[in-house]
Amino acid sequence: MAFDDKAMDESFLMSNMSPQDPAFNRGIWKKLEETVHGYAKRHDLIYIVTGPILEESILKKTIGKSEVTVPKFFYKVLLMNTPEG
Repeated sequence: MAFDDKAMDESFLMSNMSPQDPAFNRGIWKKLEETVHGYAKRHDLIYIVTGPILEESILKKTIGKSEVTVPKFFYKVLLMNTPEG
């Protein structure tokens, strides 16, 4: 996000955050983020929607005094405008 100060600032909004298990965040999710970053560099326009799956039966654990829920699963959807051919 270093290319745009506003984009960098918005990436730290609480509405753009969800607690994650450290192993997940440093493992497969990191690899996915790097792949998506590569797509974003190659395409003029890309929409990315990411979020937690908050199904009560699969919530992983809670943390802190407020017992904030740590989701077990997350999703990421990409929409890219690519040339036909």
